[in-house]
Amino acid sequence: MRSLVLLIAATLVAGQEAPPPPAPPGNSTAGPRRGPRPQSGPAAAPVSEGPKASITGQVISVTGEPLRKANVTISRVGRSGGDYSLSPSSNQSFSTDASGAFSFTNLDPGDYVLSVERTGYVRENYGRGVGRERRTAFPLAAGQDLKGITIKLTPHAVIAGKVLDEDGEPVSHSAVQALRYRYIRGRRQLVPAGSGQVNDLGEYRIAGLAPGRYFVAVMETRRFMMAGRTAGGRGETYAASYYPGVMNPAQAAPVEVAAGAEIRGIDLRLAKAPAFRVRGRVLDEAGNPAPRVMITAVPQGGELMVAGFGRNVSATQNDGSFELANLLPGQYILIANRMTREMRGQRSTARQEIVIGAEDLKGVALTLSPSFPLTVQVRVEGAENVNLPNARVTLEPADGMFFAPPLSNTVKDGSPFIVEGVNRERYRAGVSALPGSMYVKTIRMGSQEITDGIVDLTAGAGGPLEIILSDKAARVTGTVMGEEQKPAAAATVVLVPGGRGQQDLYKTAAADENGAFTIEGIAPGDYKLFAWQDIEDGAWFDAAVLAPLENSGVSARLKESDQQTLELKLLATPAGAQRNAQ
Repeated sequence: MRSLVLLIAATLVAGQEAPPPPAPPGNSTAGPRRGPRPQSGPAAAPVSEGPKASITGQVISVTGEPLRKANVTISRVGRSGGDYSLSPSSNQSFSTDASGAFSFTNLDPGDYVLSVERTGYVRENYGRGVGRERRTAFPLAAGQDLKGITIKLTPHAVIAGKVLDEDGEPVSHSAVQALRYRYIRGRRQLVPAGSGQVNDLGEYRIAGLAPGRYFVAVMETRRFMMAGRTAGGRGETYAASYYPGVMNPAQAAPVEVAAGAEIRGIDLRLAKAPAFRVRGRVLDEAGNPAPRVMITAVPQGGELMVAGFGRNVSATQNDGSFELANLLPGQYILIANRMTREMRGQRSTARQEIVIGAEDLKGVALTLSPSFPLTVQVRVEGAENVNLPNARVTLEPADGMFFAPPLSNTVKDGSPFIVEGVNRERYRAGVSALPGSMYVKTIRMGSQEITDGIVDLTAGAGGPLEIILSDKAARVTGTVMGEEQKPAAAATVVLVPGGRGQQDLYKTAAADENGAFTIEGIAPGDYKLFAWQDIEDGAWFDAAVLAPLENSGVSARLKESDQQTLELKLLATPAGAQRNAQ
């Protein structure tokens, strides 16, 4: 969900992003950075003075034709605790020649990821990994010459049609989205997978789509804001419409697209629906009117973007007053969020549940609560000193309502440190980029031990937050076997805790070309391991997905410092949990 989270946060927080550093000179063709930006995390290994490595290969289409002018990008990554993260070093890019060939030389030994992009094709990565980006890191040893890499690109699909009003007239200035179900925190939700703008003829075209099943919706239009009031005073708006012309996404018809297909005639018809306004006032911490505060109405239990999130944002006036228009009946969470450059990363927030029925809602009052610093200390059990320069403590809102990036700070030497910008919310606490030998053993807030990883700060500042690590983590290695007892290369392996409640205990790994996998940093406990060839990221959090497979998982009871080797059988992916499925 992180990309969706940051998109929402961008609408609420004004700021500028620093440009990426220039690519270093080298044998490959330098170009603009593509793909995910480097994230904070474990740094790559020190530059080696030994023999350099190289990698050569070819980019072809799924039908076998060489593809020229494909942009191949190789990125160095760091690894810690079985997790990979891009290193701060710049990517190197290469544009393939007429034979589709690419080559990278003079590479330091280490772990790398390789991705390919070309106009008219779906972006692809070398191998198949686990996680949102589905990257697979592969090692290059000193002096290694990795040859014969073949990456196949799939032609992208296109969905096209028109947007019409209730009278069949074309509607321009609209945004149309192709939506796809994804698992977010164990719940299937519709999220955007592509979009297109409507021209003056009411026509739209959504390109760059991978093969699969989509739901098409018109999300916003100037007519949303122009529907206004009827003669009788009742509010109306053009509601979000889903193909073939329904307002409820549960009633929408899926659009199946094959590789390279262009599906035309997917027309969307707008319809008016009753709409209402919410008026109120926001006061600051001292009880004074709070101007320039962003107000957002988020549908409870709905899809943020699908429910027309972008229309439900406003800012308070100088007297602290606000008005949100064109809201459909339903339950919402009203969120006030103030963050300015002068506040230097601090936020003031307020939230309130509201219900919109058959009339406008007036007199809503919210009072901002300031963010506060939280003191955190990380210790290693039985050790006097801590040396974890790459590890980071993270605090993520536990209810999934992200309206700013997650809070974090580096652990370093184990001395107490401050996490700024904490609000009156419930946070999921964790430590990222730990060595594979470590796990989080205990979390305490003051004298209270936290057993589920959720730190409740709704009452305000508490603390200090103490996180105790153990260097006696368990480790599981093994092999995934497919049909005819052949190794299942690139299988997704998932370690599922017996309690199923604490998401931080779930761990994943991608099997290599020999079906071998390694999972490190495991806390003691009872687990089951599952392996699939093609499963939607996060589907394993869904109890409905795992329930029919309980007897198919391999059980493991792990103690501190345990090392177990297991053989897993490749399982059939449950219906609806495949990548690109509904």
